[in-house]
Amino acid sequence: MESIILADQHIHSLCSGDGQAPMKDMAGAAAELGFEHICFTDHCDLEHYATGKYDPDCLDMGKLLADFDEAASAWGDKISLCLGIELGGGGHMPDRAGRILEELNPDLVIGSVHSFPGEPDFYMYGRRPGQFESEEKCREILGQYVRELFNIAKLADFDVMGHIGYPLRYIKREGFDMDLSDFKSQLEELFRVLIEKGRGIELNTAGLRNEFGRTMPSQDILRLYRKAGGEIITMGSDAHDVKSVGAGIQEACRMLKDAGFRYFTIFRERKPEFIRL
Repeated sequence: MESIILADQHIHSLCSGDGQAPMKDMAGAAAELGFEHICFTDHCDLEHYATGKYDPDCLDMGKLLADFDEAASAWGDKISLCLGIELGGGGHMPDRAGRILEELNPDLVIGSVHSFPGEPDFYMYGRRPGQFESEEKCREILGQYVRELFNIAKLADFDVMGHIGYPLRYIKREGFDMDLSDFKSQLEELFRVLIEKGRGIELNTAGLRNEFGRTMPSQDILRLYRKAGGEIITMGSDAHDVKSVGAGIQEACRMLKDAGFRYFTIFRERKPEFIRL
């Protein structure tokens, strides 16, 4: 049987505030695991994760480019390396986001919803009163989250929509095991919007190695996207340390096959390339 090309297109380094290793070490870990392609997608959240206020220093462009060059010099002959970005708040401040993307000229842009406009990251919810305090409140927040996905689909510049279902991880942390099943009709419409715009989604495996226990999106939402005609899909570990590089990617390949996908996608210069599963 022909082996599947292994690719991880959601990796964070020390260029992210929560990253724990330099790009060179992350690339080395991927190469040693037999990966053939990775993309660094360090955070650029235009609104600070703890305050929700505009963060003009969300990305150190000089460090990002220098660290990528260092990683490419060390490992570029053994593994294909690309430089992307995970953009948060792009739909809230599209002009500022556009200037960052023009300067960086990334290979891949992951459009993520980590928060509502002017609000802290969902990671911070539960640490303040009145947030994930009941199933009813959680369902209300999820409905607002789905509406925010529509907002970035219409206003932000990105290639794939990141980790659909992100608040569910922190809802579960607060004791409510929920999903997006109440919002399937809205998600079907969202997927139609993405497909019409030539955009895709990512299959994020971070939840497989923590208390959440699921990918984002889950298998049923993945099938919904495929049923809507979705073809553009990347896979990413969302690794922030060397031991997490590539984690869950082989499971993600199996999930894509089970959902009816024949290909996954990698991006170079923001152009999709389809790789057979």
